[in-house]
Amino acid sequence: MGLPDSETESGCDLLFISHLTAANQWTQDASDPYFGSLPWQLQEQGYRIRIALIDHTATSLSDLKGMAQTPATVVRTLIPRRLERKKEAVIAGKLAAVAARLRDGSDEVNLRRLAARQAKQGASRQSLRIGTTISQLVGRHRPKALVFTYEGHAWERIAMHLSRQIDPDIRCIAVHHAILAPMQHAMTTSYGGTFDPDVILAAGRAALAWLSHAPGLKGIPVDLLGSPRARSATPVPDQPKDGKKCLFLPEGMVSESIFLAHAAYDLAAQRPDLTCTIRLHPLTSRDDLASREPRFRTAPSNIEWSPPNRTLDEDGHLATWAVYRGSSAVLSAMTSGAIPVYLGNEPLELQINPLRGAEEIVQVINHSAKLATSLDARAIDVGMLRKGWDYAQSYYTQMDSNVILRHAFGSVICPSMIGDAT
Repeated sequence: MGLPDSETESGCDLLFISHLTAANQWTQDASDPYFGSLPWQLQEQGYRIRIALIDHTATSLSDLKGMAQTPATVVRTLIPRRLERKKEAVIAGKLAAVAARLRDGSDEVNLRRLAARQAKQGASRQSLRIGTTISQLVGRHRPKALVFTYEGHAWERIAMHLSRQIDPDIRCIAVHHAILAPMQHAMTTSYGGTFDPDVILAAGRAALAWLSHAPGLKGIPVDLLGSPRARSATPVPDQPKDGKKCLFLPEGMVSESIFLAHAAYDLAAQRPDLTCTIRLHPLTSRDDLASREPRFRTAPSNIEWSPPNRTLDEDGHLATWAVYRGSSAVLSAMTSGAIPVYLGNEPLELQINPLRGAEEIVQVINHSAKLATSLDARAIDVGMLRKGWDYAQSYYTQMDSNVILRHAFGSVICPSMIGDAT
């Protein structure tokens, strides 16, 4: 069972679907990691807002109940990790029936077997749990629009489909919120009918251009909403840096962190004139890496492991280059005047490079052994730095609440008019 929400008012105008990624987030009532202050702004304007949080924490339900929660100005509901026994049995039965139908077909036998196995796995059950719970909230509170994070997950499609079965007129607004990578095909594909959003709202101009030209969306409207990740304007770089520091920015996966840390150590050995700074994602630590690779227990004088209390801006301002793969942290480094360097030898369609569309400002190096000869500060000019700065500054733009209202109600209207809106 999820945490109960306030019953002071059962209906709502907009139901936001967000995520509880840390237990202490449950005690906060001013901003959301994915929608920022947008729900609170709309509430202040007189719209009835609710937020349902998908629970990604390992915190027990009793512990969450015991946490002191600030009286909520926006009502929040927790979508649980597990439902009541009867509902779980219904979900298991549906997935077993799907698996049986998949196995019965005679075409694409291997693909059917794979899909049948996946239909009975935990990820499939969780997608149905989330979609079912969201549709129940729609039936209970009758929002005019469902506003949800959009990354291409199965629960997104299920939630839209089941919610439209309850209310065919509900608006389904998909909000892109993170970096885009070339392999994210699910979110750029139209499934048709009740499984597609009415509109996709982009976090910035790069994603807007990318999604607007995605042929697989088959005309689904795309608009610019913005993101709480939007940065305040930073000074435009006016000169190249001294070429003395190279920043390495791995993602929050140990395998990726080890890959880029090895590259940093190799570069440091070949280029004693460079200081290589390794800035790990908060989900990983040097101890994690060293437990698998003893090499990382010690460091030569020109290798630096960025301390947790140092900001990304501080590392970015000192770096001439920022070596990355899938991390969005490279955007911050670019606004600080670092040249982005993508390290990887995958075919273009398999790259995890979030800077798609920015090829002219990204230096692509296919092997770490080539870093030493490829990083040349003399080849950097102010024009390159300014192009990178401009791209990074526009990747996330400031959020505009009027965009949500326009797509939810057809125009920006007063809350008192919602009941008459068509």
